[in-house]
Amino acid sequence: MFSCNRLETQLIMEGRASGVARKYGKDCPHVVGAELVLTSDTLDGSGRHIPFARATVTSVRPGTVGQFRKDKIQAEKDGYQSGEHWYGNLRQMYRGLNDTDKMHHISFLIIEIDKQAGQRDEPVDG
Repeated sequence: MFSCNRLETQLIMEGRASGVARKYGKDCPHVVGAELVLTSDTLDGSGRHIPFARATVTSVRPGTVGQFRKDKIQAEKDGYQSGEHWYGNLRQMYRGLNDTDKMHHISFLIIEIDKQAGQRDEPVDG
């Protein structure tokens, strides 16, 4: 499962994003060809991580925050207006983020999306 924040979830569900960036430290656990189940804890207000899409990883690219921040094309592919908008979203996820911090950009192709995820009356376990 791959957790997305509120804005990433929205952009993916609207079909405007084809990738995300994450700060994993040294190695990224994702590989090209792998399937991701995208989840969000913001879909129904319960805080549960609800699956909303399946995707195939098409590329994993290491870089620094500064490199990705300057990449206008990558920001647009991820659904952002600019590298600064992209950076602002990541700063909410990673406090104290610096341009020299190492990140990985994961691009994907959506296989299936559930635009009703979190909106149906589903039984709660427990």
